[in-house]
Amino acid sequence: MYLRTILIVLALGALTLFTAVNWSAFNTPTTLSVIFATVEAPLGLVLLGMVVLLAALFLIYVVYLQSSVLLETRRHARELHSQRELAEHAPVVAPQREQRPRVPAGHVRRLRTRSPTSARRNRARTAAPGRPARRPAGGCGAVARESSRARPGATCSTSARIASRRSAASSTARARPNTTTER
Repeated sequence: MYLRTILIVLALGALTLFTAVNWSAFNTPTTLSVIFATVEAPLGLVLLGMVVLLAALFLIYVVYLQSSVLLETRRHARELHSQRELAEHAPVVAPQREQRPRVPAGHVRRLRTRSPTSARRNRARTAAPGRPARRPAGGCGAVARESSRARPGATCSTSARIASRRSAASSTARARPNTTTER
């Protein structure tokens, strides 16, 4: 049993015991005023009747509340069951992959046979004005020769990246005017 139920049963037991012990006082007739009239009735029984009426009203409210919650739970369970059945019988569709544009075979062939000199020429042409091309014209060996601090054991692409960063940093440092002002 819950603590709340035990407390309610104890309170009802105490009220019943109190009524049984004082039954003669409960039955003593008294003059009661009901605003527009006066009535001769036992005050204890009137109050006891009001307590019983309130207890019955609360009991009816609790039963109504519990039944509405039970009906709502059943409705949710039915909806959940129908959604679960729909999910189980739904066809499995694989996610669509992003479609890349097709490159014609002629373009691929031309790109594979293009000479390294034309690639260097294109890089030099597309480099920003005032900035060197990404890689020096001599290819990877030239990068390693230009880079005085090429790491030993570094691959050609690592040396090229180091050299291109240094050359880009030095060219931007030369192009930037001195913006420090003395106060």
